[in-house]
Amino acid sequence: MAARSRPGRHVVLAGSLVLSLAFAATSSAGQKTRWIEVISPHFRIISDADESDARRVAREFEIIRSVFRSALPTLVAEPRRPLTILATQNEDGLIS
Repeated sequence: MAARSRPGRHVVLAGSLVLSLAFAATSSAGQKTRWIEVISPHFRIISDADESDARRVAREFEIIRSVFRSALPTLVAEPRRPLTILATQNEDGLIS
């Protein structure tokens, strides 16, 4: 019997691809963008903003997750690793 891939795995792979493209675009443009990583219990935030903004994004995602867990208590979605979120300061971080 063939093993099924987990939906969460696709999200992680897609997130990694987006992150790789963002780093490649930044380095090829000659810009020196400083990226930071903030990890909360359920999310991994990669951001070119300052640390306080990245932590705020992590808190907001944790709040949204909590709201969904309260509204849908029968939904069981506990990934083994935190979900990666790419949070840029503005659209330029994704376009460059």
